[in-house]
Amino acid sequence: LEPRVHGVQIVPVDVPGGYVLVVRVPPSFDSPHCIRSNANRRFVMRNGTSTTDMTYDQIRNAFDRTATLADRGREFIAKRQQAIAARTTASPVLIGPVAAVHAVPLAGLAERRSVDLQNVYHATYSNFMGRDWGGANRSFNFDGLVIHPGEKHDEGYYGYTHIFRFGALEACNLSGEKTQIQRGLPERSIVWSLDLSHFVHSIATKFLSSLQAWGFGGPAFLSVALLNTKG
Repeated sequence: LEPRVHGVQIVPVDVPGGYVLVVRVPPSFDSPHCIRSNANRRFVMRNGTSTTDMTYDQIRNAFDRTATLADRGREFIAKRQQAIAARTTASPVLIGPVAAVHAVPLAGLAERRSVDLQNVYHATYSNFMGRDWGGANRSFNFDGLVIHPGEKHDEGYYGYTHIFRFGALEACNLSGEKTQIQRGLPERSIVWSLDLSHFVHSIATKFLSSLQAWGFGGPAFLSVALLNTKG
């Protein structure tokens, strides 16, 4: 096969008089695949109990479908970053520099997997709390489940985690402030570099392990952005 399909499992099962092979083929995001024999290539598809050659239009549509998933992932992240910077999300972060981490599995965009949000709400929501929140609240919205600190300030929260129904994950955290570095000097806007590093590393690790635990195989976008900053 070209390109190769990774993760194929072949299991022999003994039956009277011999054995049968069970072949498990995982979803692929490198489609379409062709059969290559020496210099000959064939693009085929399964149709009921038979295998037929794909037409030109079917091959073209298969390539377009794979490219469309990648474009949808990039577009989703870009739109979410714009909403975070404009503070129009369900749980806006306090005014200042904001770190935003996204994980978007292509299996979710292809509608092959979804997240059991009821289980997260009742059992595992605390896994998505910030280390210094001191407690958390959570609520459902049209897109999924939002987990945020129990205390809200007038202008928003220190951070939040948003779990989308199709498996995308979003975490935001206030990552700086305007402060006086030395007495007698004017205030300066700074980014908390150490806290930022801890946040990005812990969230990225948590997001990838969560997707694996929820059964999302295949590729995913992982995005890290520092918003509302300059200089």
